This record gives sequence, structure tokens and C-alpha cells, in this order.
Amino acid sequence: MNVRRTLATAAMAAVMTPAILFSAGPALADSTSPGRSQLDGAADLARLEQAAASAQKEYDRALAAKEAGNREVGEILNSPQANEAEAWNAAKAAGAARTAADKAVEDASAALAAATTEEERAAASEALKTARDAAVTAGDAKNVADAAYHAARTAGDDVRVAATQRFSVIVKAADAALVAKTAADKALAEARAAAATAPTATPTTTPPSAPAVAPVADITPVSTPSAPATATPTATVSPAPTTGTRAGTGNSSAALADTGAAAVTPLALAGGVSVALGAGAVYVSRRRKAGPAA
Repeated sequence: MNVRRTLATAAMAAVMTPAILFSAGPALADSTSPGRSQLDGAADLARLEQAAASAQKEYDRALAAKEAGNREVGEILNSPQANEAEAWNAAKAAGAARTAADKAVEDASAALAAATTEEERAAASEALKTARDAAVTAGDAKNVADAAYHAARTAGDDVRVAATQRFSVIVKAADAALVAKTAADKALAEARAAAATAPTATPTTTPPSAPAVAPVADITPVSTPSAPATATPTATVSPAPTTGTRAGTGNSSAALADTGAAAVTPLALAGGVSVALGAGAVYVSRRRKAGPAA
């Protein structure tokens, strides 16, 4: 009698196990949420916001450098260098001295032409020679001053060219920073617009219900004293309710995860084997009992 009860309990458990597994599979599959895309979208938006802020800072620095460079190059272009101004003043003075020397030569020449006596011509001739020597000296000094001014002017031009080149580099950097800022702002605006117009992803599945247990038929063996040995226990197992595939899944892998078929298939097979073993155990028990009675 104890053996029969044990076998009956085992058969009942074998029948109930597949139903429980099949009903719990969708609930286990529904525990996964498709919220990863939302998290990825938020992370992408945060990265774009950070990139736009960095681009704005770089543009602000480049714009400040451009303004400072503009002031610097303006001062260099609009005012001569210190040595250049000194050289210019020296060359100007040397030119005036040369002009005065040339005028003295002209005056001495006129005095010599106006002399009437030998004494006047001798004095005028000596004065003309002296004026000519002074004119030559003034001319040499003017040439030296002009060369110095030319060298200073060349050095000043080099400074102005270098300042212009530096400012050109600063302007190009500011333009590049503006392009990067514009691109970052555009990407951020498009991402925000897409996030604002995108529908909110919410789970469309119903909450998992309690596992449904299939009704189990009475598997108590029915026997009579004169029952033949061929009597077998009868058991009816209702199939466990199955859940349909969840709508709105993005791909085939997500559909398999929603149905839960991949997770419970081995367990369902094990349950089927248990059913077969339980039925066989009941059958063997009935045969052993019917043998002595016969």
C-alpha cells in the first residue's frame, strides 16, 4: 500500500511539473526589460551635451585670442618700431644737412662769380672749396643715415609681417573653433529633437500571472478481486496554457526571450520523461499485485 501511494505521488508530480514550467516560462522571459535603448539614448545625449560645452569653451578661448591678436597687430601696423623712428629722424636730419651744404656751394659759386678783384676772387674760391667739402661730407652722412633707416624699415617690416602671420593663424583657429562649435550645436539640437519626437518605450506585455496548474485526473488504480492483469491506470493531463509572442519586439532574438521557449524546453522534456516513468511505475505495481491474485 505504501509503495502504491509513493508511486501515485510521483506520477502526480510528474504530471504537474511540465504545466508549472510552461506557465512560469513567459513570466521569467518577461522579467527582461527593453530599456537598454533608452539608457543608450540618454548616454549619447549626455555625450553630445558635453561635446557642445567643450566646443563652446574652445570657441570662447579662440575668440578672446582673436580679439587680443587684432589689437596687437593693429598697434604694430599703425606705429613704427622704436629703432625705425630713430633711424627715420637721423636720415631726415642728414638730408637737411646735405641740402644746406648744397645751398652753401651754390652761394659760394655765386660769390666767386661776383668777385671783381683778385683778393675777392681768392676769398670766394676758398669759400667755395670749403662749401664743396662740407657738401661731400653731408652727402656721405646722408647716405649712411639712409642705409640705417632702410635697415630699420626692413626690420620693422619683418616685425609687421610676423605679427600679421601670427594673427592669421589665430583667425584660422577661431574659424575652426566656430565650425566645430556649429557642428556640435547642430548634432545636439538634432539629438534633442529626435528625443522629443521619439515615442516613449514602455513594456507592452501584461504582468506575469500566477503559474497555472493543469488539472490532474484521478490516477488511483481501480482494481477488483477478479480484475484481469491487463488493467492500466488512466490519467488525463490538460496542456498548460501558452502565451502568445509579445507584440512590438525589435528582432528574432527578442521574440525568443519574450516567449521563454529557450529557457524551459529542457525542463519540459524532463517533465515528459517524468510522466512516462510515473505511468510505467504504476503499471508495474498493478502487474505485481495482479500476479499473486491470479
